[in-house]
Amino acid sequence: MEQEIKKAIIETLAYFDIFDFPLKQEEIWRWLFFKQETGKLRNKEIKGLMLKVLQNLILAGKIIKKDEFYFFPDRESVIFVRAQRRIISEQKIIKAKRLVKYWLKFIPWIKAVFLTNSASYYNADENSDIDLFIITKKNRLWISRFFSVLPLKILNLRPTKKNKKDKFCLSYFISEDNLNLEKYELAQNFPILVYWSIFYLPLYYKDNLWQKFWQENEWLKKYLPNYLLEDFGEIREIGRIGEIGGAKILDRLEQGLKKFQIWYLPQELKQAAIEQEENSIFLDDDIIKLHLGSKEKGKGIEEKWEERKHTNNNANKYE
Repeated sequence: MEQEIKKAIIETLAYFDIFDFPLKQEEIWRWLFFKQETGKLRNKEIKGLMLKVLQNLILAGKIIKKDEFYFFPDRESVIFVRAQRRIISEQKIIKAKRLVKYWLKFIPWIKAVFLTNSASYYNADENSDIDLFIITKKNRLWISRFFSVLPLKILNLRPTKKNKKDKFCLSYFISEDNLNLEKYELAQNFPILVYWSIFYLPLYYKDNLWQKFWQENEWLKKYLPNYLLEDFGEIREIGRIGEIGGAKILDRLEQGLKKFQIWYLPQELKQAAIEQEENSIFLDDDIIKLHLGSKEKGKGIEEKWEERKHTNNNANKYE
């Protein structure tokens, strides 16, 4: 077990090193990449063993500890990077909360809004956009997206290839009856990218959607057995706003707006959805996921992860 824990520590640090993000001791435990079938690792003995292995890695010079952070040798600069990016991320989170407070919460079919990607774990850089993940009422996915995106488009607050800084990326919607993300995420092809599926910072939700979402995604524990719901995020529950209009009228509007929005999409997105070359492009009645290029990005991250593991770890023994 000691060698397995050592391997898991190196693999975990290697992933976050790609993004210049040194980890605290509790974060190593919480986000420990330990792929297994049972998803059970959390107990005091195992955690004690992890602390022992961590100390041995420090003594062997494979990991450096400074202040409260752990990182690989010659990577001390990441401490400063993490501090700077936290400040940047806090500003982006404020902007995301404003969008929820002054607009998204008034769209009656939206049931939850989560911040995702780098800002959700306080690691956004200056030029990054603000990614949101939205859960909607059943059969109201496309109408929710239309009214979410329209004012942002008018006000030039949507990201472009040339300018993403502080723009709002609303490219991931699911309906409340389709909360399990396992079949959509890249974790099945690149297991280390399971981290893409845990950094969801809740800004707003109704009807216990936060808890229901994580219950539906228990599969994550096969890779990150120590991750806990209460470990991450800020919960802000806001009152319900009633649905506007009759069901039949809204059903017709839903289908009409679906056709219009698919027609309006850039040709490269429509083509990727048709050919299914990108497993991160989905245009259905219960999911809209428009992350073009995620497969290539995922492969690149996997390659960097393997390189860092090889560079920083002798997997079989301490030296």
